[in-house]
Amino acid sequence: MVPSPDEVDRWAAATGADAEQQVELVELAEAAATEAVVWRRRIRSGLAGLQQETGDIEATAGTIRAFHPVLMHGLLQAPGYARAVFEGAWPEGLPDLAKAVVARVNRQEILYQEGRHFTFLLSEAGLRWRFCPKDVLLAQLGHLVTVATLPAVTLGILPLDMPGPVWHSHGFTLFTDRADGAEPLVHVELLTNGVNVRNPQDVARYADAHDRLRAAAVTGDDARALLDRVAADLRP
Repeated sequence: MVPSPDEVDRWAAATGADAEQQVELVELAEAAATEAVVWRRRIRSGLAGLQQETGDIEATAGTIRAFHPVLMHGLLQAPGYARAVFEGAWPEGLPDLAKAVVARVNRQEILYQEGRHFTFLLSEAGLRWRFCPKDVLLAQLGHLVTVATLPAVTLGILPLDMPGPVWHSHGFTLFTDRADGAEPLVHVELLTNGVNVRNPQDVARYADAHDRLRAAAVTGDDARALLDRVAADLRP
């Protein structure tokens, strides 16, 4: 377990550390609570292996809450859409692209396991972004409709005409109710690396942001109707 910066700050004060030492110790705690994962190092050992690592983290969480403003979360991606995402992120090509797509799709088995809860928040803008062929995007929308019927899954969509309730310039995934008492974790995926956040205060802020986004999202029949409208606009 990594101590929180607040705990380190109190410990430093209790043990008589001077101001400079307190600042240094808190900065070390902050760094320990935020881990950068560099993609290029992981890609060398295979993108399919990276999917397995992600799946291992997902398997530890009883509750997964995610928000993505422009793409579908990996646990929601249909095969064709997953391939387009990988090709867009690595235009230079990947030697194990087909294996990576299969590994990403296989991660979705967790959605069918009892005792787990998932809340995925997407934006209407992301649903309409045509970074892949229409037929691929239509298949992805159909896949979302199917996944949304699963008992463990709540799918929320933020309509374009609804005011944004919170700053939301990047996506994130929040893992809680983890096995063996593991601490909650937030993962933020960037272009060249990922960031794992464990600082309890930061995790709480992400949880609050997700709650506010969830309150503004449409779910259930309203989400299905929105998906149908987006699909109808894509068809000739």
